[in-house]
Amino acid sequence: MTSRCVVMIGLSVALAACSQMPAMRNPATSAAGVFRRPQIPAKTPPRASWVRRDVGRQPLLYITNANSVSIYSGLGSSALTLVGEIFGFQGPTGACTDAQGNIFVSDGPARVVDEFAYGSIVPENVMTDTLGEPYACAIDTASGRIAVTNLTDASGNEPGNVLVYPSPTGTPVEYSNSTMNEPLFCAFDRRGNLIVDAYDTSFDPVMAELRPTGKKIKTLAWSGLDSKKEYEPTGLEPSGAVTLWGDTFNVDIDQLKITGSTSTLVATLPLSNIYSIGQFITYGSGSSEVVIVPDYSGSRVQTYSYPQGTFLFSTTNGVSLPVAAVISHPQSGRF
Repeated sequence: MTSRCVVMIGLSVALAACSQMPAMRNPATSAAGVFRRPQIPAKTPPRASWVRRDVGRQPLLYITNANSVSIYSGLGSSALTLVGEIFGFQGPTGACTDAQGNIFVSDGPARVVDEFAYGSIVPENVMTDTLGEPYACAIDTASGRIAVTNLTDASGNEPGNVLVYPSPTGTPVEYSNSTMNEPLFCAFDRRGNLIVDAYDTSFDPVMAELRPTGKKIKTLAWSGLDSKKEYEPTGLEPSGAVTLWGDTFNVDIDQLKITGSTSTLVATLPLSNIYSIGQFITYGSGSSEVVIVPDYSGSRVQTYSYPQGTFLFSTTNGVSLPVAAVISHPQSGRF
């Protein structure tokens, strides 16, 4: 595993600039890539947000794009229907939901996390991040705690940090780790542990954990990963006894079991017909369970069976540069 060169993604081109971050690969020549915050053209015309009012109270899929969030109905079917779009962001990346179905979208350039009620296109709350640029978020549905990862600190320097808010209106506690140079995505497991994937100071992948009563976020040892291979971490999602971890360099999703201070590779789910992996989400159960994967290099959202990994269908309508997928189950909101 070696250091690489960053590429900042634009809406239509990838502009390379050498730094201490990993390289984005051209999808025409490679089946992998790593997401970096989109650069929005200065003359992007404003667009009005909209949402259909006839979708009823059903689970909705939210996909973050370069400067918008797209909303889809039809989960569990063989197709997804675009039922709304939210504009007004500067560069949204990660997203998460709480137990009431509210959607939180991290907007790094604006240094905020916007909270939307289910079905709403106007934020009901804005969480200001004065300690960095928010990249992703996760919510512990049992306690209501909200975790936010910042790629850099408040001055724009590495290492970044992780913030944990007690509530959407609470004051966050900042956590950092000298080994965890660049925090990316995060997730709470069923025990309330916060798991974070990141790059270390050598820009190799690292995973860290913050326990519910812990005072420090601690990095985990790897077991089962090939030290000769390159890995590019993307999304995280707890799934029963394992944690799903996206590796966009090898274009697969790994099942990891975290025991004590070690993260062990259990199985690998290769994905076909995809260039890159964003923050994915699973949906359904039993033989109907699927994993929904944003493919930001391919400007589409892919759906696969889980855990088989069989490609099912692709969604392109309403998608520009899809980064993160999150599902809102209606408990409150407009409909």
